[in-house]
Amino acid sequence: MTKPINVLITGAGSVMGQSIYKALQCSRLSMEVFFTNSHELGAALYFNQKNYRPKIKNTFIVPIATDPNYKKFIHDLVVENQIDIIFSGAQHEIVDLSEYNLQNPIVAALKPSILQLAYDKKATYDFFVKYSLPYPKTILLKELIENPSNMEFPFIIKPRSSSSSRNIFTIKNKDALTHFLQEKMDLDTDQMITQAYIDGPEYTCGCYMDRYSNKISTIIFLRELGADGATTYGEIVKNEKIEKYLLDICQALQKEGIEFGHINVQLRLQNNEPFCFEINGRLSSTECPKAHMGFNSVDAYIHNIVLKKPYDQFNVQHGKKFLRYYEEVYF
Repeated sequence: MTKPINVLITGAGSVMGQSIYKALQCSRLSMEVFFTNSHELGAALYFNQKNYRPKIKNTFIVPIATDPNYKKFIHDLVVENQIDIIFSGAQHEIVDLSEYNLQNPIVAALKPSILQLAYDKKATYDFFVKYSLPYPKTILLKELIENPSNMEFPFIIKPRSSSSSRNIFTIKNKDALTHFLQEKMDLDTDQMITQAYIDGPEYTCGCYMDRYSNKISTIIFLRELGADGATTYGEIVKNEKIEKYLLDICQALQKEGIEFGHINVQLRLQNNEPFCFEINGRLSSTECPKAHMGFNSVDAYIHNIVLKKPYDQFNVQHGKKFLRYYEEVYF
């Protein structure tokens, strides 16, 4: 009997961690899963195993990623439990796990230089300019304060390195800007960016670049967001302009050194032209619905990293829709 693949999901109680685990249910591979959480009330500790597969073998409480012992703790878990692949379900752990990957290449994560390009929105803007790809004008808030004529109203002010839809402010005119700066006097203006406002329907797009075939596969969701910044509704659409735009972005990233893996592109259509406003260099909270609709990036990572072969099972079901809701656990 073939030994099951041992999968470790960190931050498994997060929305992203739960979605990664649920995406595994759509794989035909034999697996056993290990979870980590940083505290005793992580939702993953209370999953009802009757409702899910593959089997949850064990759950561990680990230090937070900023703890100097974090990577050693993870490494010890990997060795003791013969882990074959690690998925990060928590945004704040990805950089550390990406660095861990340099010596122990079993993490489903992009390399640190590509992560930096994705998470630093000013670096993202510079990347798009370098490859002549459409992107809303982006400058540091510090530069705007020094010269307000650098941006036209309306525009967005948001954190330079965040990757959620929280702490985003729309500034429509000069009075609104004055009020914002008075209310937010303690902001680090080097860590906030100002971005031209793009009006139009919003899309979240998954892109997977295969390690062995170099094939770029994409899925496009027209979406709606909840108050917490997560997608609450999505519909798979086919749009040739968006698809070409995504391929151009991925090909440019390949020139920057990306070897394989998944990115999430957030964009809007303005006058029927796509404008990316953010790249997330990670898996997303929509991995589960994507997998159910024929786009399983989690399974692709396992094929590329563990089985060491290309993944050819993407089969996107256009027109499918999903709705997300919350569940409770009683104990």
